[in-house]
Amino acid sequence: MTPWMQEIHRTLYGAGTGSATPVQRNHPECEGILDTMNKRIASLPRIGFALVVAIILAVLSVSIERIGPEPVEYGNMCGPQGNDPCYKPALKGGFPVPYLFDAPGVSVERKLSFGEDQLSAGALLVDIAVYFVAILLAARVAARLRRRVRMRR
Repeated sequence: MTPWMQEIHRTLYGAGTGSATPVQRNHPECEGILDTMNKRIASLPRIGFALVVAIILAVLSVSIERIGPEPVEYGNMCGPQGNDPCYKPALKGGFPVPYLFDAPGVSVERKLSFGEDQLSAGALLVDIAVYFVAILLAARVAARLRRRVRMRR
């Protein structure tokens, strides 16, 4: 048992060993701990829903495509003799941070696809985190506005 769990157990059941019956059910310290735990457990489905929506938004954001400025080699038939590499600005997708990059020679040129192109997992996680925080902030603002409207009535 972790130390904080032991502290909760001591608070709820007393310091005696083997006691399975709460010592004081109406103890103010116990009620505060239980209220906090109940609020956090009740918010888990909302947090899970926000995370799922953030993942969906991040994956759908790949349709926001940008070109450049990084050059990528798209062939080797350029130059005066036709044997120099050809460079074009890279196609990338994802918002606010691009996380999918066109892989020339492997995938269809100028078309992003999860199976064929280069995926930057770190950038995808940043996008998910940005959307997650934005959703949680929007939910908090909406809840405060609802409370203000109720108080005015």
